[in-house]
Amino acid sequence: KMFGLGLALVLPFMFLAAGWTFLIESWLGPQPDQAIVDTLRSTNGGQEQAMGLFYAVLIAPLAEEIVFRGFLQGALMRMMSVPLAIVGSSVLFGASHFVDPITVVPLSLMGGCLGWLRWKSGSLWPAWAMHIGNNGLALGLEMML
Repeated sequence: KMFGLGLALVLPFMFLAAGWTFLIESWLGPQPDQAIVDTLRSTNGGQEQAMGLFYAVLIAPLAEEIVFRGFLQGALMRMMSVPLAIVGSSVLFGASHFVDPITVVPLSLMGGCLGWLRWKSGSLWPAWAMHIGNNGLALGLEMML
């Protein structure tokens, strides 16, 4: 049930992120693509691109969920209230993506959703499902544009 909820939250988050991007680009002008998108576009397809997608869609979300929702949020929940632990791990999650500053705010908000899923389910699987769905959809759309 929570796994399905994680996947169902991907589209609303995508709309939120698109709105944020539109707002920022209306104010600051067009922003550069994320580094992973540039890297994937610079390959000629084939095995190199497939490995990049595999990393970006499956491996990176797994590693980030283990670190931010598993280790960090788990440790913070032992030291403070659950809401503060979720906010703390979410802000750090967003900040860890500062290489692409436009994504810090929406990714911090996504981190909150991921943290809530982790807390409510008691498992990393629903958060990982949402993270995979987000990265897969975002990269798929970016690669098509």
